[in-house]
Amino acid sequence: MNALIKAAPTALTTISEPEWLTRSLNALEDDYLRPKITASLALNSEQRSFVASLVDKIRARLSECDLERSMKEITGLLMSFPAGPVSREASNARAKGYITALDDLPVWAISSACRAWLRGTVKNQGNLAFAPSPPQLRQAALEFMGPLTAQRYRYELLLRADPQEEFSDEYRRDMLIKIRKLFAGEPT
Repeated sequence: MNALIKAAPTALTTISEPEWLTRSLNALEDDYLRPKITASLALNSEQRSFVASLVDKIRARLSECDLERSMKEITGLLMSFPAGPVSREASNARAKGYITALDDLPVWAISSACRAWLRGTVKNQGNLAFAPSPPQLRQAALEFMGPLTAQRYRYELLLRADPQEEFSDEYRRDMLIKIRKLFAGEPT
């Protein structure tokens, strides 16, 4: 199942989906409070277990936090930008700012954000000629987490979805005729 997680060159991660899962997700009515799905595309117990395992894998991937590795990535980024001499106090304060902003994010997202900043491919983050501030780097890392977070959200909706009975066109037509007769005062 580890082969299901794939990383693109930018470390943007998603999970590849079997065809049946894609069909079920496409049939999902995205209502957060009461998600619904056509009964014929509702998950059976084996599929439900599979989707639940994918949710667990995504949660684990989004929780791959390691402060020491993250700080190495950030230090590498910061060392790439020229800076004048800085006191130990100022350096510690700066490090604390990055720790506060990024300690709950996975290393792979921080690493991807650092790489994107150095490549100049970060969107809407100001002047890329300077090192990012802690909030800017956090925002960039969250951008890399977005697709996987969205995928987890959709899987969780699918697991909660209420199957909705389908009616054939013939059945709907018969019911419509009966309703018209009822309103017209005719016997049904």
